Amino acid sequence: MIQTKNKLKYMEIYSDIKERIASENYGAGSLLPTEGELTQLYSASRTTIRKAIALLQEDGLVKSVQGKGTEVISPKKWSRPYPFQEFRNFNHITDFRGAPLVEGEIITQEALVDVVPAEIKIAGVLSVAVGSEVYRIQRIKSLNDMVFAYVTSYVPCPLAPGLEQHSGKFFILYRCLQENYGLTVAKVEETISSAGSGFLESRLLGVAPGSPLLTFQRTAYWEGGIMEYSESSFRPDVYQIAVTMEGPFEWTSADQLS
Repeated sequence: MIQTKNKLKYMEIYSDIKERIASENYGAGSLLPTEGELTQLYSASRTTIRKAIALLQEDGLVKSVQGKGTEVISPKKWSRPYPFQEFRNFNHITDFRGAPLVEGEIITQEALVDVVPAEIKIAGVLSVAVGSEVYRIQRIKSLNDMVFAYVTSYVPCPLAPGLEQHSGKFFILYRCLQENYGLTVAKVEETISSAGSGFLESRLLGVAPGSPLLTFQRTAYWEGGIMEYSESSFRPDVYQIAVTMEGPFEWTSADQLS
């Protein structure tokens, strides 16, 4: 039986199945477990299971096939990033920054912290056991009263005991970790890609499900190893990434830029 702790249990079930599809535990063309099997697997009611499946259908991940069950349409991995870190053609990237496309005041709300079981992907990145407790830190950014970014970070609980006591009291996670736990960021690896808006993102960012989003996946390290993994979703009609590069250029047949 898979344990879930979120009060909205159908959202936890939806997220877990979505992760299994993304990791191809449920491959394209395969069938999900039956409704009865899912109720036993998650110790949930049929109504709860149906709500979770409905969200997966909204995301275009599964479809109902009469006489067969619920079929996975596509594994829909979240990213196929362009390898920015492999710009061998350029001596220097002179500027790399994010900027809003419209003028206004950017406001970041206080971070909300809770404890959740590590799903497959999160456990793998943080090198913890699946289902073990991790801190989830959520925050949103708004511009002119319009929410344009949703950021979720995960931190292993042993690194920052009692972090939930700081919920609603800080804006910058790294500053909080440094000031309260002595954890200083030594290195950051970040992947920039695009993805279709899921149910949660569409509601928070005010876009239709499936709308394109600019996404960031970041892994932050301190001197002792991984300290945080985060996933961020931005509205591309509000926020952009600008990169300035200088030559000389050394083009090869493998280059993807023109």
